[in-house]
Amino acid sequence: MNYTLLALDPNSRYMPLPVLRKIRSLVEEGAVVAGPKPLWSPSLSDDQAEFQLIVNQLWKTENSENSVGKGKIYAGKTVAEVLSSLQVNPDFEYSKPESDTKLLLFTGNFQRLISTGSITGITAARISKYHSDVKERSRIMASCNR
Repeated sequence: MNYTLLALDPNSRYMPLPVLRKIRSLVEEGAVVAGPKPLWSPSLSDDQAEFQLIVNQLWKTENSENSVGKGKIYAGKTVAEVLSSLQVNPDFEYSKPESDTKLLLFTGNFQRLISTGSITGITAARISKYHSDVKERSRIMASCNR
């Protein structure tokens, strides 16, 4: 499996040295990483000098793009900005539908949906379940409230 981007969240500012070493290895082999520059390792057994050496090798500054080996590190940019600079288009875009739009709801666990008695954020005049094996619909409930 191949991934375009490894995105690090703000919690990654504190990572163990073995994780940082793996990120360095991935970047040297061609991975693209986006995320904030790590500050330190939370592990007392990690070598903080080695940690800082690797961090400074990968992240030159807090807000820059840095090539390392075959890969790249992006700091100070959102995931959307990095994907855009890599010319990766979204698989889909979502916009809130108009009030008169008919919606289809797909769920893998319809029994759980029925047992909870609520569907958050949806109002409907009619909700029905489609039985693909026999190509029939059955009515589930008349309406549901927000």
